[in-house]
Amino acid sequence: MKHALSSRAGLAVTTALICTLAACGGSPTGETGAAGPGGAKPGKSEGLEKVLAQVKGLKGAERRAKLVELAKAEDKAGKPFNQYTTMNLDNSKPIQAAFEKKYGIKQELYRATGTTVVQRVTEETKAKFENGADVVSMNGTEIEMLDRAGVLAPIQVGVADDLAEVHETWVSNYLNVFVAAWNTKQVTNPPKTWEELLGGKQAKLSLEVGDFDWFATLVQEYLVKQKGMSEKAAVDMVRKAAKGAYGIDGHTVQNELLASGEFGIAPSLYLHNTLQRIDEGAPIAWDKPAPLQPLIVRANGIGINAATDRPATALLFVEYMVEDAQAQIASFHRTPANQKAPGGIPKQYKTVNVNLKDLLDHEDKWKSLYEDVTRDANLKGS
Repeated sequence: MKHALSSRAGLAVTTALICTLAACGGSPTGETGAAGPGGAKPGKSEGLEKVLAQVKGLKGAERRAKLVELAKAEDKAGKPFNQYTTMNLDNSKPIQAAFEKKYGIKQELYRATGTTVVQRVTEETKAKFENGADVVSMNGTEIEMLDRAGVLAPIQVGVADDLAEVHETWVSNYLNVFVAAWNTKQVTNPPKTWEELLGGKQAKLSLEVGDFDWFATLVQEYLVKQKGMSEKAAVDMVRKAAKGAYGIDGHTVQNELLASGEFGIAPSLYLHNTLQRIDEGAPIAWDKPAPLQPLIVRANGIGINAATDRPATALLFVEYMVEDAQAQIASFHRTPANQKAPGGIPKQYKTVNVNLKDLLDHEDKWKSLYEDVTRDANLKGS
């Protein structure tokens, strides 16, 4: 359980940093808006407000041309434009390169885990650090944490109606789809339902030890709301399934070990990682003969740091991500957030969404429950 403990410790440090930042005044500019549902106060960026005022009412090519004009004017000042992201470099660097090629605007890219990005942004904000993040792109859970800390500024994008999720300070740029997958050499008769997977003995199970969001959604949105179970019975079902399971910290490692046959089934793999492994010839399946439904979907988000001194460039990049880059995102096997882009979740598949605000409102409860489930299971560290 060494990896599980280190992961949870990181989350605890992140939460403490955010609480400290919020207590110190919320907005990095010293100005705040109305408090949000989690006690948050959105950051305020006068520069971004001016940019939004200049593109108000503009649509399509006219809006984009105005943003490019404003961004080019910022670029002449010579200040760096920085993106902090959790997207792996194999994906984020080609998007960076395509943006730079299209507009001639250089972008500095910092990539790290969600916990590390949140820590860095909150620490830099508290210290009033110059040349920090202009744009932040990361898992929905973590970007919602930054929203609650008052780090992000309110934004508006031109294609808001086409996106899976739109919030006051961030919008979805792609979706993380959790899927159950199995090693086809070990599992010849895969489970057809979540109840069958959790209650069956098809093969050795693996759990990703940080997936409390997947766990909370499976319990609340499916087992309780759709199947009529009590919360206790639903949690106990997962607990029973976890006994003797293989505990892994990290979806990429989990996918690799599934492919190598270390275990037979993993219930919460990321779809894009799974598709990549299948393309490489790994003996993995998730939808043959059929996927376990509902699929659990968590939005990834992109937002603008209220402390940015490149507001037009930041908004241009956000709009580039949720429009132009969606096809490129799909080419990486990731699921686009723009519903007009190709490569989305097939309409015949049932889905449930992770309720990020509710999850963070009850974060301690679900982390504690999942930790209890995995601790009782005597998971083996990877």
